[in-house]
Amino acid sequence: MANCEYGAATVKPNVTPGPLGQLPLLQLLPLLVFLVVDALVDDVRISILAAVVFAVAQLATTWRQTRKFDWFVVLDAALIAGMGAVSIVMEDEFFFKLKPAIIEAVSIVFMVGLMRSSDAFLAGYVGRMTPGTVLEPSALAPMRRVMGWSALYIALHIAAVLYTAVYASKSVWALVSGLGFYLPLIPVMAVMLGRAWLRRRKLGAGTNAGPSKRP
Repeated sequence: MANCEYGAATVKPNVTPGPLGQLPLLQLLPLLVFLVVDALVDDVRISILAAVVFAVAQLATTWRQTRKFDWFVVLDAALIAGMGAVSIVMEDEFFFKLKPAIIEAVSIVFMVGLMRSSDAFLAGYVGRMTPGTVLEPSALAPMRRVMGWSALYIALHIAAVLYTAVYASKSVWALVSGLGFYLPLIPVMAVMLGRAWLRRRKLGAGTNAGPSKRP
């Protein structure tokens, strides 16, 4: 299979994403289950229990499809179950609402650890998470900068989650905890995709022009 060159990375096409790539969806769906059940019943304990059961079923489905667990997905499901159980026992949904902030705090610690790791470790980790991708040494410094900005963004989202968990309604909290993480990134992604498209267009125009002929 031929490889495609993208900047400082060599990427093999048609790579199937692993469980880590599915983590955003795995985090969002239990929140949606919580909201739907909460709209149908008056007992918040039933809503929390439904989200916990759904998260465990998700984890079992992931194992059945891939025959392996990603530790981050397992941690997310464990937090949903653990914080949900505490909320049911204490009869206080606040503990369940803390789950997104906790998993994101763990991700910040993880990213900081990767930023401070050696070049060999970071390149090896990226290769394991995205099979077929080989990072050149020149790509590691920009990747560390992206991780730093990402950690800052996640920290701001944690603050928003905690604020809405205390002062806002369940619907607002669920919106901020789920879709609220991704919605502000849409303009950023649009700008990045636009710039990439313009670069490809300029490269294509330069290639098609070819050497000029003298009359």
